[in-house]
Amino acid sequence: KNYLLQIANRHGYIIPPDFDVARKFPIDSIFVSHKLVLPNKKNEEEPDILDMRTFLSGMYRAVLLGDPGGGKSTFAFKLCHDLSTRYSERILSGRPVIPILVVLRDYGIAKKAQNLSILQFIEATANSKYQVKPPPGVFEYLLLNGRAMVIFDGLDELLDTSHRQEISNDVESFCSLYPSVPVLITSRTVGYEQARLDEK
Repeated sequence: KNYLLQIANRHGYIIPPDFDVARKFPIDSIFVSHKLVLPNKKNEEEPDILDMRTFLSGMYRAVLLGDPGGGKSTFAFKLCHDLSTRYSERILSGRPVIPILVVLRDYGIAKKAQNLSILQFIEATANSKYQVKPPPGVFEYLLLNGRAMVIFDGLDELLDTSHRQEISNDVESFCSLYPSVPVLITSRTVGYEQARLDEK
């Protein structure tokens, strides 16, 4: 419960870029819902366009690609906020899930410095970023039982291509280890092909 409250508070605001002052605005008052385009295999068909609600109602594993500044990280923050404040509404495919945000740039740094696994990084982040010390084994329990959603943000922000591929492999191993966990990965379109995730 404390973890959900901390996520809601931490990701409940947007700070638009400003030269003079950093002003916080409630995310619900400024967020513009995305229109998500599903790629199709046959070029002659019109692509399916989904709003955020429709996307979440049937999402299990997905990669969200977009241009720089297109709102991928903001989408991730809004998703964390909605899943934490509307937990009982089961907005993700009818499942009550706790959102777990993994900023891949930060994970990449922690992996190089301390050789952390994704699970260890999640536990450390709960303690350092959200100021909630998780009980031993609680995140592994949530992941094994499909009670969490993991959002991997910013695959493209790993500048070293070989390091990006290594992190992509870590994400695939994580998904294989926890098959019942819904997962969303965000990345810029440019550069994604250099460390593409398994389409399965």
